[in-house]
Amino acid sequence: MVSLVALFTLGGSPTALASNEEPVDRPPVTVSEFIPDQTNLSDCVGLVEKPGCGSEARGGAGQTAVFIALVLGLGLVIWRISVGVRANRAR
Repeated sequence: MVSLVALFTLGGSPTALASNEEPVDRPPVTVSEFIPDQTNLSDCVGLVEKPGCGSEARGGAGQTAVFIALVLGLGLVIWRISVGVRANRAR
């Protein structure tokens, strides 16, 4: 039981601890679905997205749902403020 706790706290696997080989350092994966494959990235740098620099993975139903939730939340806050102001003025 103690060896299992030690194994998990060290972060190793049984095969990694048993072998004497050095771990292979691999570069991090930098592939992103938002970066175009066939376009020079220096052509896409700027404040406004240029044609051909976007991705089909952007936007969609999730982004629309977040926008609608933000607008509804802002409307609720404005409504509650107006109700409070009207109640305060009525006194």
